[in-house]
Amino acid sequence: MNLCHQEDIQKLTTQELFQQHNYICYLRGDGWQKEQHYVFDYPYLYLYAFHMHVIKEIEQRGYSVDPLWKDSCFRGIHRGYEISMLTYDDLDIPTHLYKEN
Repeated sequence: MNLCHQEDIQKLTTQELFQQHNYICYLRGDGWQKEQHYVFDYPYLYLYAFHMHVIKEIEQRGYSVDPLWKDSCFRGIHRGYEISMLTYDDLDIPTHLYKEN
């Protein structure tokens, strides 16, 4: 599976939107660095920021996700929390996160 284009998040069906959420949860958790995927060429916080776009759209449609995923340090139930010295203040996050999509 691939991440959709950032501009197309609002156009996804609800099923596709939740598939994106589940895939991003996998990438943030047990899938981190396990497979060749372009998101691994970027800082982890880019993936987190993209995930927040997806979560925002989910919530705008009246659904909810586990609030733990809104914490940038949360890496899933199997990995728990990963405390990092990196914060948003340390990183200039562009408006369009991935040039590949």
